[in-house]
Parts: sequence; C-alpha cells; structure tokens
Amino acid sequence: MDKINLRKMMKERRAALSLYERRMEEKETLKRLFALPAFQMAPTVFLYAAYGSEFPTQAIEDAAKGLGKRVAYPKVCGVNLHFYVDGTLAPGYRGIPEPQGGEKAVPTAKDFLLVPGLAFTKEGYRLGYGGGFYDRYIAALKERPYCCGIGYSCQGTDALLVEEHDQKLDDYVGIVNFP
Repeated sequence: MDKINLRKMMKERRAALSLYERRMEEKETLKRLFALPAFQMAPTVFLYAAYGSEFPTQAIEDAAKGLGKRVAYPKVCGVNLHFYVDGTLAPGYRGIPEPQGGEKAVPTAKDFLLVPGLAFTKEGYRLGYGGGFYDRYIAALKERPYCCGIGYSCQGTDALLVEEHDQKLDDYVGIVNFP
C-alpha cells in the first residue's frame, strides 16, 4: 500500500477508537513510557502537542515537569522544526499547537524525543504525516537523543515502505498489535 493510502487508513483506524479503548491504552502506555530509563534520566523531554486523535501528551508534560525536567515543543519554521522551552502553545502550522516564544532548545544525547506518527513497525520505523519534519530534524542533529514513538494498538503495521531518509526510532512504547 502506498504511503498516502496507508496514512488515510491509519487516521481512520485511530479516530475509530472508543474513548474507553483510548483511556485504557493510554494508562498502560504511560506506565511503559515513565518506566523507560531514557525517560527517567533525560534532563529535557522533547514532546509534540497532540492534535486531533493523536496520543495525548499533557500527562507526559506534567510528569516530566514534576520530575524537574525541562519540556520542549516543536514549531514548524519553513521546512524545519525548532523546539522551544517555556513558550505558550497556540495554533500554528495546520492548526497544530506550537510554542509562541520561549527559549530555543536543541537536544543532546542525554535527552528524550517523543516522536508522533500514524503507523509504527516492529523494526522501529514510523509513518509520519508526510512533511518529513521529524526525519529531517533527527538526521540534522549533532547529538541524537533517545527517539521514541508512541501510539495506540491499531497503529502497528508491517506494510510500511521504508525510504532512505526515514529515521529509525530507538523504541516504541505503545500497545501495538503488529500484523
């Protein structure tokens, strides 16, 4: 299946989850995330602001700040992402919440980057939304943070066409039913 049709199918699957299914999976997934040594030890957690039916990140921000960590969110600047700490989130690129102001933050090898996606493979690849923002961002970093995907059980796939520019994740913490 091509990426355009796979994106459409995965968005529909994710949107079809009931509120009960979401809450049950979120509870278990957050336990897994918070137990990761890479999350526990990271001085800065680079999150995304959840949009639509994406896995919510507010509880992750709250937990990270409760542990004394800095939390950074992405802002689309042209074809690139930049992350900011302490910015106020407001609708930005395609209506997605982005920081308005704040201090620019660049991850180090000690940090944790939570990467959104529509589909994930057991080999660590993901299907994003088609802009290539996270793949370009990760590839251009001088130091690579721990890169982790998160999502729901319906987001597992083995049908993903992996391209040369696709960046492999270090981990995936969602409950996934890989085909």
